[in-house]
Amino acid sequence: MNSDDGRRWPRRLAAVGAACAGLLVLAAVFAVVVVALGRWRGLAALVGIAVSLGVLLAFVFPALLEGAPPLGVALSGAAVIAYATLYLAHGVNDRTTVALVGTLASLGLTAGLAVSFARPAALAAPGFVAARTAASPAASLKSLALPAIIQCSAVG
Repeated sequence: MNSDDGRRWPRRLAAVGAACAGLLVLAAVFAVVVVALGRWRGLAALVGIAVSLGVLLAFVFPALLEGAPPLGVALSGAAVIAYATLYLAHGVNDRTTVALVGTLASLGLTAGLAVSFARPAALAAPGFVAARTAASPAASLKSLALPAIIQCSAVG
């Protein structure tokens, strides 16, 4: 590190802090608008978003970093997220249950297609693979591609 980097570091931290503060204000405004327009359902939807984030941070990411079976981790994480978000946002009723069954079926179909085509297509993102391998030596191509495909299908 040269002496110039030492003087710039506090300014960089201040810039990151300012950006985070701006995003927190934006998130708060978003939450207020969602609750104002959606009332209890809006609040429940925000709780669903929090549950989704919690599942990803507390279960999916740590399990993948520890080398757990990626397909199982992704499917179970996506199923928990689907249950929580659908029932929180739309309530417990027949229509929501049908939507959940459809969502879980599409996750299963997506998992099957991902397994079928991941290896033949030789999915690779060299920079991401290198970063992931540095973070965890247990990384493999499958442990990167399959959970990403399944989690993206759960969101979409």
